[in-house]
This record gives sequence, structure tokens and C-alpha cells, in this order.
Amino acid sequence: MKKKHVAVLLGGFSSERPVSLSSGKACADALETEGYQVTRVDVSRDVG
Repeated sequence: MKKKHVAVLLGGFSSERPVSLSSGKACADALETEGYQVTRVDVSRDVG
């Protein structure tokens, strides 16, 4: 069966960036454990 593909946005430009990186990683890791294909998108690096 084909894995569902999701994107997790993390990072950002505010002082909360380190918290977002940490929680985004935890979320992405949990989704992968459940069988999802995950693309991590670092907002300041990939989008800015």
C-alpha cells in the first residue's frame, strides 16, 4: 500500500525557532514511525 505523504513545516523567523525545530522534528519522527512519508520544510532556509 502506498504511504501517505505529508509535509511538516518547522523553524521560522521568530525567537521561537529552536522550539519549532525541536517540536517539528518530534512530530515528523512520530509520523514516520506510523508509516507516513514525511518531508520536512525548514521555513527560513527553504522558503525564505
